[in-house]
Amino acid sequence: MQRYALIMITLITILFPHTVRACGVLVSESGTNVRANHMLAAVFWDQGKQIEDLTVKVQYLVNEGEPYSFGWIMPFPSPPDIREQNHTFFDHLYYFTQKKENWLEKAELPKLSFNMGEKSEAGMPQGVEVVDQSVIGIYQTATVKATDVKALHKWAKQHDYAIPWGEHPYVQHYVDKGWYFVLMNLNETNKLEEGDIHPIRFTFRSEQPVYPILLSSLNRKGEVGSEKTVPLTLYLLSRQKMVPAAPYEEKLNLQYSGELNEVETRTLFNKEGGKLWVSRWDAVLVASQIKDEIWFEASSYLPEVGSGKMNSGDVFVLFWTLVTGGIQFISILVRLLFTLTFESVWVVNAVFAGLTLFLLIRMLMKYSWLNIFRGLIIMEGLGALLLAFYYKHEPLLALSQLAIIFFLFLWFAYRWFRKVDA
Repeated sequence: MQRYALIMITLITILFPHTVRACGVLVSESGTNVRANHMLAAVFWDQGKQIEDLTVKVQYLVNEGEPYSFGWIMPFPSPPDIREQNHTFFDHLYYFTQKKENWLEKAELPKLSFNMGEKSEAGMPQGVEVVDQSVIGIYQTATVKATDVKALHKWAKQHDYAIPWGEHPYVQHYVDKGWYFVLMNLNETNKLEEGDIHPIRFTFRSEQPVYPILLSSLNRKGEVGSEKTVPLTLYLLSRQKMVPAAPYEEKLNLQYSGELNEVETRTLFNKEGGKLWVSRWDAVLVASQIKDEIWFEASSYLPEVGSGKMNSGDVFVLFWTLVTGGIQFISILVRLLFTLTFESVWVVNAVFAGLTLFLLIRMLMKYSWLNIFRGLIIMEGLGALLLAFYYKHEPLLALSQLAIIFFLFLWFAYRWFRKVDA
C-alpha cells in the first residue's frame, strides 16, 4: 500500500509542477510612419448598469513625417461618450498595483514556455451615419456607424481622417456586427513630440466588458504582419473577479490581482466608489495571435497575485515546492526538450505523462518501495542542485534546495560510515 501511495505522490509531483497563476490602432497618412510603442488600457466594468469605462493611453514613435499628421481609429459596440482622463490616472493605477511578493511567489518555479507559436493566416456617402463630431482635448473626433466599408473609407477620406486600409476584412467584421467607429485626428495646432498621448476615456454600453484589439494587428499596409508585435498593459476594475476569455487567458500574463480600498478608488475616480477588485496583465502579442477582441468573463478562481497575502493553501504549496522542487524542475526541463521534437503542446504533455507512468510502473514491478524512494531522493538531489544554480539570485528557493543537498550528503555519508564500520 505504501508503494502505491508513493507512486501516486510522485506522479502528481512530476506531472503537475507548481505554477501561480490600447485598443484600436494608430493610422497615418502616406507621408507619416507612426507606430505604437506601448499601449495602456484600463477597463472599468459596472455589471449592474452594463456600462464600461475604457481609458486608453498610447506611447508612440514617429519614424518619419510630422507627429500631428496621424490619427486613431477605434471600434465600439455602442456609441461612446468621449472625455479626457486625468493625466495621473495610469500613474496612480500603476502605483496601486505594484507587486508585493509573498513567500510562495518568491519560491515560484521557473515558467518555461511551451507555446509553439501560431501560424498566421463628395457630400455624405450613403451607408455612413455620423453620430457625433467634436473636439476632445488635442483630438478632432467623429463617431460614425457604417453599413458599407467603401462608404466609410470614402467619408473618412473626405473629412481628412486617415484609414489607409479602410476596406480591410477586419473593418468589414465590425460593420457586419453593427459596431461604431471613433475616428480621431491630432489637432494640427497641438503638434506633439514623440511620447505619450493624453489618456482618453470612452464610456459606452456593452453586454460584456471588452477590449477591442483586433485592428491593432494590422500594419501600415493593412496586413497582419508576421513581425509586428503589440506591447500591452491591461487593467480591469470591477466589483467581481473577472478574467480574459479564450483565447487570451493564456496569452496575457497576470502581474497583479487584488482589492483596491476606498481611498485608492476615490483617488482614481474622484468620487466615492467603495472597494474594487483590480487586475493587471502584461503581454507582447504577436499580430498573428490577435484573432478577436479581448472579452472578459466572471471567474471565482482568479488568484490574488502580488498583494503579498497567503492563505492556508498557499502555505501547503510553498512547503511542497521547497521539498520537491528538484523533481519538479527536472520534469520541466524534460518537457522543454520534448518541445524540440513535437509541435503540439498536447502531444508533449501526453508523451511526457505516458513515459512517466511507464517508468513508475516498471520501477514498481522491479524494485522495492524503499529502493524507489532512494531513487527519488537521488533525483531530488540532482534537481535541487540544478535549481539552486538556476535560482542563485533568489535566496528562498536556492537556500532550501542547498539545504536538501546538504542533508542528503549527510545521510549518504552516515550510511557509508555505517557500512565501513560493519
